[in-house]
Amino acid sequence: DLYDYDSLINIPPTVTHDDVTYTVTAIDIEAFYYQKGMNVVNLPSTIETIDTAAFYLSSLTEITLQEGVRCVNYGAFTSSGIRGIALPQSLSHIDVGVFSNCRRLQNIAIPDNITRIPRGIFMRCDSLNHVELPDGVDTIEAYAFYSTPSLREITIPSQVKYIGESAFTYSNGLMDNHGSVFFSIKCETPPALEYSSIAYYDTIMFEVPCGTLEAYQNVWQPDLDLYVANSVTFIEDCNAVEEYADAEIRVYPNPTSDFLYIEGDFDMGSQVFIYGMTGRIVEIVELTSNNAKLNISYLPEGYYIVRIGDGNGKLHGIKVCKKR
Repeated sequence: DLYDYDSLINIPPTVTHDDVTYTVTAIDIEAFYYQKGMNVVNLPSTIETIDTAAFYLSSLTEITLQEGVRCVNYGAFTSSGIRGIALPQSLSHIDVGVFSNCRRLQNIAIPDNITRIPRGIFMRCDSLNHVELPDGVDTIEAYAFYSTPSLREITIPSQVKYIGESAFTYSNGLMDNHGSVFFSIKCETPPALEYSSIAYYDTIMFEVPCGTLEAYQNVWQPDLDLYVANSVTFIEDCNAVEEYADAEIRVYPNPTSDFLYIEGDFDMGSQVFIYGMTGRIVEIVELTSNNAKLNISYLPEGYYIVRIGDGNGKLHGIKVCKKR
């Protein structure tokens, strides 16, 4: 029956029945389905499997998974009250929708053995604000991070080759201002994007490996422009920041501690947008001439993205280091 459990549950490593002792190796299918009395569950090191819907719709808020857990099956924690969980390095299989609708889950690190982020695993996790994906991940499946409004900074590991439909879509609503998101992309070759893989944000910034800017703009930008309400900006993450200059525009000095100078062929009313690395706009400056002097001395030390439109309709994304 419901409400039969204390708030703290300790699962024993063995149980004895009819004078026979059995090792507890799994939390069975729907073992704690819809149980509302529990809060914290401690599991023994003998557990290898968390089975389908084991804690589905339960009031569970915290659980300890010991090294030795190898498999977490479909919907194991779906719609539970879980707030935090440490996934062990022994984990080699994690199934579809395991944490979907866990609206209190805030952060999680995926262990190194996982190469596929399953379909809908974090779908509608409203409070999720930090995810660490392992370097070996090569596939992010459909709806993996669908409607995770608190997730504003995401790193895509270098081995990722495929991002599924609506994997990072904000929601299925209209493109009314849904804020900004910053992606740090480590892939030398742009991963394949399915329909609306990254969609319905107001603005998106991508930091891509040095030398890959044109490839990402050619492959990703046409699709993204269909699904982003305001703007998509690509910048390169090269080994060192330096003064930016080409035939149309110059930005210097970089790094800088106080003033940033911009020279170029600008139309009257052109604007400069300065973004923090989380994608939030910290300054908007209107250009009134072809030479501008921006005072950024008040900004905290760190990296910023300067986004400039020149007189030829071309957008420039430049990484600037603000030092003390």
